[in-house]
Amino acid sequence: MKPAVYNARAWGKVRREAAQEGRIIRPGAKLNEFETREAMLEAARAFCVERLAAAIARRGGALFLVSGGSTPLPLYEALSEADIDWSKATIALVDERWVPLDDGASNERAVRARLHRNRAAAARFIGLKTDHACAADAVEAVEERLAAAPWPADVAVLGMGADGHTASWFPNAHGLDAAIDSDTARRCAAVTAHVSPITGAHVERMTLTAPAILQAGAQLVLMTGEEKKLAFARARASGPVDDMPVRALFLGDPDRLYPCWVP
Repeated sequence: MKPAVYNARAWGKVRREAAQEGRIIRPGAKLNEFETREAMLEAARAFCVERLAAAIARRGGALFLVSGGSTPLPLYEALSEADIDWSKATIALVDERWVPLDDGASNERAVRARLHRNRAAAARFIGLKTDHACAADAVEAVEERLAAAPWPADVAVLGMGADGHTASWFPNAHGLDAAIDSDTARRCAAVTAHVSPITGAHVERMTLTAPAILQAGAQLVLMTGEEKKLAFARARASGPVDDMPVRALFLGDPDRLYPCWVP
């Protein structure tokens, strides 16, 4: 497979701004900058509610892809009380560390505790962890789980690390090529990252693939801090996707990408 390279000049035009309850989150590669974390999360909540409710009204169901990490957890708490028909929604993880579900590092554990409760407890939940000894052995089983979801997704909530990773697409990781292959029919892939301060000891992961995420109606990327702002600026420059895998998002439809940042 030819290595993916992001060309900044060829990325294309972006749509006009979209307003949600007085808060504007614009599509494109330019950061939507907020003054406070509360303002960003308020805008993100309105953004997600509007799109999930519209999907339920339009096609009778919605698929909400969610990431772990500390930044979106307050968003999930607020969304758990959102007045939408959660019984017609499916929540699925974007990625997962290959740890037991009762481990503090489990994304499923964190997301269930913050999102899959209150009104949102009525939603179907699809996790990515199985009882298989390793993630590579679980790909087929996870594919079967994901096949039950109402694809394509309506919203994907993502983050980005200072190393340029998103989902579990880590720079030059084993299995990264399969995860970001734009032609793959698979919705998940097993990845083993290189140990770093960002990965910690949990380098074995299950992640959604680039097509599964890029087909989402909206990819909402939430980032905090100057280090990530600088990393995002580096990612927007042309270069190999393997080095900064968040660039894979730029290879999709620019009208579906909504990067947000707060100091």
